[in-house]
Amino acid sequence: MKNFFACSILAIGALTASAASSAQDTETLTFRADIDYVWWTGTTSTNTDTLDVIDVEIIYSVDTVPDATTPTGVRYVNNIQYIDFLLTDLDAGAYRLTGTWYYYSDDETSMTFESSEGQSITFFGDRGNPDPLTIAIRELEQQIFIENLGYPMIVDGDVAAELFITYFLGGPQTFELLGVTQSLNIESNDTDRDGINDALDQCEASIMDPTVVFKGWYDSGVTNYRDSSGCTVMDHYASCPVEEEAPRRGIRSVRSGPSSCEKAVSYDLVGEGMIDYSEARRLRDALYQSYQQQEF
Repeated sequence: MKNFFACSILAIGALTASAASSAQDTETLTFRADIDYVWWTGTTSTNTDTLDVIDVEIIYSVDTVPDATTPTGVRYVNNIQYIDFLLTDLDAGAYRLTGTWYYYSDDETSMTFESSEGQSITFFGDRGNPDPLTIAIRELEQQIFIENLGYPMIVDGDVAAELFITYFLGGPQTFELLGVTQSLNIESNDTDRDGINDALDQCEASIMDPTVVFKGWYDSGVTNYRDSSGCTVMDHYASCPVEEEAPRRGIRSVRSGPSSCEKAVSYDLVGEGMIDYSEARRLRDALYQSYQQQEF
C-alpha cells in the first residue's frame, strides 16, 4: 500500500483543497483486493496474467441527498470526486492502468447501495470522453454496509467481498477485473454518518435507527429525526440520566416508569420544532407502554 499512497499524495492534496473550498463532507474508501481474473483488450504492454493485487481509493461526498430510492436500494448522483487504482505484480512492481479520475460538477457520477439478494455498492463515473468506469463491490458472506437514518455506512474492517471493475478506455481497449477484497477501510469526518461534521456534531455517536425505539424493543413508529446539532430524537431520550429503581413494598414491587427527564423530551422537541403534537403524543404513549409491557 505504500507505493499506492506515495503515487497519489499530490493528487489527494489538490483534492483536499478543492473539497474544503466547497464545504462538502467527504469520505475516503480504500481497499486492496486479490486479483482472480483480468481481461484487457487492445494492449500488449502489460502481462495481465502476472498481476496479483489491486489497490483502490475512492473519495465521495456524504452530504448529497438520494437521487432515487427503491424498496431494495438508494442512489446518490454527482457525489464522487476522485477514483484511483493501482495494479501490482508482487514480484515485478506496480503498474497504473491510467491516470487518476478527477470528477467535476458537469461529469456524471453515481454511487448506488443495493440490498436485493445480498448487498452491493456500485460506483460509476463518466467524464464525458467517454470513458465510463464502473467499480462494484458485492457481498459474499459478510455485510458490506449498514443502513441507517443518514448515509449508508460502509463496513470498516476485514471484509471479503467480490470486486468487479469495468473500464472502457476508448477505441478497442476494454478492461475488466474480478477479485476479492482483503478489507474495506474508511476515513471520514462524519463518524456516525448523520450528515453533520464531527467538529460540529454535538452527538458524535448518534443512535441512527429509522424510527424511535424505546428500551430496545418498543417501536413508536415515529421517525427518528435528526436536528441541526447532529442529535436524533433517540439521542435526546438517551441523554436522560438513569434513575434508581423504586424500592419494594412488602412482597410487591413498585413498577418503575419513565423518568421526569424522559417525560419532558417530547414537549421539548415540539418546542424546538423537531416533531409535531401528534408525534409527541405517540412518543409519550410508546414510552409508557415500553415500561408497562414486556417483550415476549
